[in-house]
Amino acid sequence: MDLEDNETAMNSFDSQVEELKGTIELLEAQLAQNQTQMSEMEAKLEDSKAQVSVLETRLDEVQSQNSMLETQYVTARDELMERSCEITRLEEDAVRRSQLEESVATLESKLSQTTEENLKLETTLRQIIEDRDNHLKQLVQEKNNFETTLKQLADDKEQAETKMIQVTAQKKQLET
Repeated sequence: MDLEDNETAMNSFDSQVEELKGTIELLEAQLAQNQTQMSEMEAKLEDSKAQVSVLETRLDEVQSQNSMLETQYVTARDELMERSCEITRLEEDAVRRSQLEESVATLESKLSQTTEENLKLETTLRQIIEDRDNHLKQLVQEKNNFETTLKQLADDKEQAETKMIQVTAQKKQLET
């Protein structure tokens, strides 16, 4: 190898090192983006859990009201035997009860739908986390591979520089 070949090899090693540094920076940027996406998905999951909790609380309130209304209805039916003048009020209670039952059915339906959506979000989040972890492992492996390649290139560059010094020394000896 002559001096020009050594310089060409050194320039090639230098450009490869720069390319590897650029690739590492790109991979680190992708990792940061993936972590941001994961944080956003976790926030969405927490929001969904809060909504489910509110709906469950509301369902408990409605069921409690429903139980109370059922008690009132039974009492009113017993009093109907004794007091025929209260028939109108009892009919209104029955209508309200029906409306509450419809409200409960609607809320139960919404709760069921929200629970299904929550399960889907949890499954999606788990998959995203798993994909992120796998991607992170892959990125770490690629980073390690790039660092190993970078170290090897640095070693090769150092050897080439040593050979250049030797060649230059031999050239000077031959010239004298």
